[in-house]
Amino acid sequence: MAALLGATAVLVPLAGLSQGDALGVYLGPVLGIAALGFPLGVYRLRASRPGWVAAAVVAPSVTLAVVSVVTGWHNGLTDEPYAMPAFAQLLVVHGQDPYVAPIAVAYTQYGTPGLVTGTYFYLPLLMFLQPFVVSYRWCTVGCWIGTVALLRHRPLAALAIGQPFVGLLAASGFNDFPALLLLTVGFVGFGGRRQRWAELLALGTKQFATGIVLVYYAVRRDVVGVVVTAGATVAFLLPFLLWNAASLACPILVVWPPGCSGATASGTAEHINYWVWPIWVGAVFFGPLRRAMLARVPRRRSAAGRVRTEAISEGRAPAQREGSP
Repeated sequence: MAALLGATAVLVPLAGLSQGDALGVYLGPVLGIAALGFPLGVYRLRASRPGWVAAAVVAPSVTLAVVSVVTGWHNGLTDEPYAMPAFAQLLVVHGQDPYVAPIAVAYTQYGTPGLVTGTYFYLPLLMFLQPFVVSYRWCTVGCWIGTVALLRHRPLAALAIGQPFVGLLAASGFNDFPALLLLTVGFVGFGGRRQRWAELLALGTKQFATGIVLVYYAVRRDVVGVVVTAGATVAFLLPFLLWNAASLACPILVVWPPGCSGATASGTAEHINYWVWPIWVGAVFFGPLRRAMLARVPRRRSAAGRVRTEAISEGRAPAQREGSP
């Protein structure tokens, strides 16, 4: 069973990526939905040894990621390995605002020339979370492996984050993984102890991270947590707000609205890396989400029972559903 599931996790993204030209803009949704459904399918199978299943999935994932970085096999999904160092250099070396001054970097990615241009549109801390001395891809792969390692005591979560689809995204150098590692340290922690400092640092990386933390505290009705989250995000942006506030009108938003340069509705849906965020949320918060869903079922049943009991006690026929006998 473990070997079969591991083979399935490997073959599905490889098959999808090999048909990338044919799938076009549907590549991301197809592989993203499959990646979301895979751990749920494993959960429904009720594997007797989930740790073995996770190991059978994660081991080939790590191998694929390393091979992809070294050889370029199913790599090159983004130009962020070249853009991220350039943005940091623009700020630190040249003293220019990366939210205003565009970069123009010519590169050769596994034999294919390319050019990345544009301004920075993430939160400020992210551009500094890189080693600079090695390829940015090794940074993202290392962050991904670190995230999986932190989840090793949660087999289903480790399987979800450690599946090959996510590993290949890390190998391509998508900059989501430093933010995800910080969030994992923040919410999962070391030895089961949450690390608030990492959660706060994550608020300076990507807009999705701030959104997740805000929703977390809002659902818990923790007003202090919401205020601290918003305040920490603004604190990271404050130097650039003082430098040129107008330049942040578009970049700081998670999804660019109409009128922001370079933004289109279809462009948002095409970003294959966006799928790692719901995968991470489902992995880390699967237990609370499942309990919340199960808690609603008894409440609905008990409410229906109370209505039936009251109707009988008043001498009325209980209301029937449309189409019921």
